[in-house]
Amino acid sequence: MAAPKKVVEPTVLEQIGQGAINTDIAIAETIDDLAESLDLFLAGKKESKEKNESTARIIMYGSRAEGGVKSEAVNLDLSLRLPNFEEYWQLKFTTVESNDFQSLDKNRAGAAPGQKKYVASLGFFDQLGRIKTSFQPRIELSDPLQSSYVLEFSNTVKKNKYHFRPRLKFFADSEKGTGESASFNVDFQLKRSVAYRMIIEQQYLDLLGLFSTNMGPELLVSLSEKTGLSTSLTFYSTNRPSYHLDHYLALYTIRHEVHKKILYAQISPSLIFPKDHGFKGVAGVSLTIELIF
Repeated sequence: MAAPKKVVEPTVLEQIGQGAINTDIAIAETIDDLAESLDLFLAGKKESKEKNESTARIIMYGSRAEGGVKSEAVNLDLSLRLPNFEEYWQLKFTTVESNDFQSLDKNRAGAAPGQKKYVASLGFFDQLGRIKTSFQPRIELSDPLQSSYVLEFSNTVKKNKYHFRPRLKFFADSEKGTGESASFNVDFQLKRSVAYRMIIEQQYLDLLGLFSTNMGPELLVSLSEKTGLSTSLTFYSTNRPSYHLDHYLALYTIRHEVHKKILYAQISPSLIFPKDHGFKGVAGVSLTIELIF
């Protein structure tokens, strides 16, 4: 007679992990059900066969720097999708991060997440030869209502082991004025999991009369399907009061999928050399935790 198979009891960590997965699934299903009910109520009837893919993210951010400078933020990013209502009115509802008017040195890994806006937008996409073109007029759902638009041209040129990614963007906001930005990043594939990127960016904000550039090398490494890291040295310059080097930044970032596309963690130690500190190094570190439902 064969001996009975020994039942292996799950460890405490495995029980906690499974409990977290079940809770996440339950919350995600609740969000989908509520979004679908609201969608059908607003549309009046079923117009779309698309599955409702509403999601919610909780983003917890904290940073510390020499001199006692610190920052914390907790953001709830609710992406409420209403496919039937959107199909009926030919609109798209989504959240956007208001980073077009942020200075270039704030649009990087390890920086505090930008303010989220919930908008209704129209999307026009076309291919002008090899150039991808998009135009998105938006209505921000706030009190009072605000309007904005983004016109973007982009392309990717692939040659052997390098990719050239030019992008030109024009944007306007009823409150912040107009602006433009451009990037001419070049990626060199050194190995299957290692790439070298040359960052070349510029931005102009008309209302502030601010012109800035951000340039430097970046090394991107994929350690596994769940873990990636980057190391960069960038030089940020601005025209206020006259064009000059404002600071340069050494940044190391590692991002890891902690648990099954539900929980992510990112840590970014940095060393910044600002002009107003005589280009002396100021150390800092930031941590971002992202929970997805």
